[in-house]
Amino acid sequence: MIDSSEMDPRLRILHLEDDATDSALVRETLEEGGLGCEVTRVETEAAFCELLDEGGFDLILADYTLPSFDGSSALRLALERRPEVPFIFVSGTLDEEVAIESLKVGATDYVFKTKLSRIVPSVQRAVRAAEERLRRTEAEKALRATQAELAHVARVMTMGEMAASIAHEVNQPLSAIVLNGNACLGWLSGEHPDLGEAREAVERIVRDALRAGEVIARIRALTRKDPTHKECLDLNETIEQVLVLARGELQKNRVVLHMELARDLPSVLGDRIELQQLLLNLLINAIEAMSTISDRPRALVVSTADGAGEVLVSVRDAGVGLAADVSDHIFDAFYTTKASGMGMGLSICRSIVENHGGSLFAEANDGHGMTFRFTVPKAL
Repeated sequence: MIDSSEMDPRLRILHLEDDATDSALVRETLEEGGLGCEVTRVETEAAFCELLDEGGFDLILADYTLPSFDGSSALRLALERRPEVPFIFVSGTLDEEVAIESLKVGATDYVFKTKLSRIVPSVQRAVRAAEERLRRTEAEKALRATQAELAHVARVMTMGEMAASIAHEVNQPLSAIVLNGNACLGWLSGEHPDLGEAREAVERIVRDALRAGEVIARIRALTRKDPTHKECLDLNETIEQVLVLARGELQKNRVVLHMELARDLPSVLGDRIELQQLLLNLLINAIEAMSTISDRPRALVVSTADGAGEVLVSVRDAGVGLAADVSDHIFDAFYTTKASGMGMGLSICRSIVENHGGSLFAEANDGHGMTFRFTVPKAL
């Protein structure tokens, strides 16, 4: 017997049953077993569907054979409209072979009317399992929300670390705008204005203003909390967009960039912002891994390749590398080899890749440094 304090004081039960006496007997059996309940009996398909749509039930009980309706159709409707609600057959006409088949289809349990005492433990199990599924679903939602929040924090922190690089990228077109604006004024202020040169200067101003706007738009996109939105993407183009933001960081750390982007790369289905964050994290990690190197070139190779059903992206550095025992944990949450690191960057990278149906892995290079590779399935 289960203590009624362990769940809702009264179970709300939808009972598909044409015999009012049988329905009352079910309710009495449950009450005697310590399960307080409110039973709503229906016996037609229309009434059953109407109450399914209204919802608010903890459990569905159903006879298998009714004059104008049948249990298997009721099960199908319940699975379509209320798959989270347990469904138990309570019937006197259901043979065991059909009952077992109904479990395979999606019924929670079955109880024969000739053995009605079984209904109490059957309902207890069904309700507890439903509550556990609900708790698990809520926990998964909370986990996804936490991961999204951490991903946003990581993006903002990464952008903060790259502030000098971003300022450099914005200042370049702004400086060019000022330069071309002054030139335009000079062409127009002479005794014989050179309208051709002035027009070209204005065109350069417009071009540089658009470039500055694009940089700012990318920064704003990366720091927003927009929900995941997957679309057909050109990964080569996505990589080039991220490299625009990282260019100042590459120059500051004297890193030589080599791009080996495959031609005619197939599109992938992905979220542009998440993939940009993934690439940005890998690039920053690679740059930091080479920041103390002085005895060899600080070479960074970013490449793409067309694989079997997927697109492969590689980020190869010539940095200090990782010890074998460390490399086994680098994708674990909160594990970091940096004195000031949060240990979330690579964990978030893995979550992003897995969310896209791909895989992420790292391996030591034959010479120096590490190579991080990830795959994203091709768009169908």
